[in-house]
Amino acid sequence: MLNLNCERLARLRREIVVNIERNKKKLRQKNIAPQDAPALLVKRYFGEKWPEFFTTIRCCLGQSAEDYLQSINYQG
Repeated sequence: MLNLNCERLARLRREIVVNIERNKKKLRQKNIAPQDAPALLVKRYFGEKWPEFFTTIRCCLGQSAEDYLQSINYQG
């Protein structure tokens, strides 16, 4: 009914995932440990306002996103 898997939304979600992976790679190239990268990216993606494709970003950043959201008392 909502057509959340339409090609346009699927493409935009893929772009977000690619962007996150690209940023993880940049951090690795700066000798940031892979396990530390998600915590740094959480601040980038959730630092100012809720981004588009919030759930996609939340899934990609895993436990680091969950820890951050818990620390700000996110209720969602």
